[in-house]
Amino acid sequence: MLKRSGSVALLGWLMALQSVAGEVNLATNGSFEDTGTRTSSFRLKDLNGSGQAYLPGWSITAYPNFPLDCLMYSGQTTALCNNLGGTTNSLNPGGAWQFYTYPGASPDGGNFLGVDGDPNYSAAINQTITGLTAGETYNVGFYQAAAQQAGFSGATTQKWKVTFGDSVQTSDVMNTPSEGTTAWNQQNLYFVATAATQTLSFLAQGSPSGDPPFVLLDGISVTEGTPEPSSMVLLLSGLTGVAVMARRRAK
Repeated sequence: MLKRSGSVALLGWLMALQSVAGEVNLATNGSFEDTGTRTSSFRLKDLNGSGQAYLPGWSITAYPNFPLDCLMYSGQTTALCNNLGGTTNSLNPGGAWQFYTYPGASPDGGNFLGVDGDPNYSAAINQTITGLTAGETYNVGFYQAAAQQAGFSGATTQKWKVTFGDSVQTSDVMNTPSEGTTAWNQQNLYFVATAATQTLSFLAQGSPSGDPPFVLLDGISVTEGTPEPSSMVLLLSGLTGVAVMARRRAK
């Protein structure tokens, strides 16, 4: 009887552990650590040349105007974009955009993305997600933060418009004080897949127009659902059962 109880407890522990640890991130380069051949901050797309997208794993939607967006390398403190990445742009030739205040390192670590939320100067990043199961719920998780470009003032709002297949959701609105920042915060948006392959898109949204309400992004993941609370209870029960079994055998 003791042997059977210990086996059941161990089996429960293993099943719960598999449920918790079995999540697979279907997103590619969601932490922006793969930057191809680029070794400093860069614009996401060559605007004046080939139109090539510079961020591996992601495509960039055609720009409505002159977008302000850039991948920031880890270790930077104030610069939004030191290297424009493509050919020199007449609006900011060889220059750099700055934040008033740096929001600090992302919880995900490493590189992160900064995009102007002004609708006249924003662009979406897109990725095709495969391996989905129609009818299943998926968690699109990510970190967001906000900042304001130096040289401008006034309170701003920022958020991300996230599209997954035909479904659209928005992240929590960040209310950023004039010349300030909003700290990094985690977001989890849940979508039901309607096909095996869907497009994931992030579009920065902010207000008011003209006060560079920059939205920051990092640590994107797409996983199937989330561990059920019952799984965590089962995990703890299993661990307790194994511990009790070990003590009894020791006696």
